[in-house]
Amino acid sequence: MFDPDPTPAPLYVSRRIPFPVDDIAGALDRLPLTLCRYGTHLALQRPTSVRYPRGPLAPTRALPGRLRRGRVRPTFRVEVEAAAWSNEMAELAIRPAGPSCVRWPQAFLRAAVPMADHLAELVYADALCAGVALGVGGAEPSQAALRRAS
Repeated sequence: MFDPDPTPAPLYVSRRIPFPVDDIAGALDRLPLTLCRYGTHLALQRPTSVRYPRGPLAPTRALPGRLRRGRVRPTFRVEVEAAAWSNEMAELAIRPAGPSCVRWPQAFLRAAVPMADHLAELVYADALCAGVALGVGGAEPSQAALRRAS
């Protein structure tokens, strides 16, 4: 059978957040281990050791997890990553880590996209509140960072 679109869809789902990557990595560490939104479930595991960047493109923090949408859908092994996008902005991503992501790409994307949005909201709110709780004057993201994020 002829496939009209032979190029597979990218399975890396990410969101940019207008805070430095260290703030986002700290917020990832404070996330609950189980998250649920709109029937999509993410079960995170804490890494046994802290993962330090090995290069400019390596993630600052990566948490392994399992992503699932619904009850009978396949379960996807993933990594939730925080990486530096710039000095004032970080990227939060869900990276596929198992063969089921490639086997069922549409189901993976239907689960990963809403969970990436939910993670971005949680991490942004946590980073914002952590800056306010610490009394840091720069708790609000800069206007330049907000313009670039939109």
